[in-house]
Amino acid sequence: LLSLADRCSAQGSLSSNELADFELGIMNLMHAFYEQLKRPKLAPFLNGNDLITHFKLKPGPEFKRILEALEEAQFLGEISSHDEAMARVRELIAQEK
Repeated sequence: LLSLADRCSAQGSLSSNELADFELGIMNLMHAFYEQLKRPKLAPFLNGNDLITHFKLKPGPEFKRILEALEEAQFLGEISSHDEAMARVRELIAQEK
């Protein structure tokens, strides 16, 4: 929305067709965002107990970052199974070192 407001305030440099295209693009993004919000929350492939059991992690900032990264990766379709989630945790732990 801020981008649209910014673009509208500078409309002297845009043709009406360019502005209309930009508005349509923003509206499509907003629609896609709200459609995603309607979807039910996915059951996670891993939880905190898995991080403790398999990776010997203790709850804390790193623990939280890993769980949030897994949730985001699952939401974006980057991981789609328990095994892929385990591999992603290994990658995330390696990056933290």
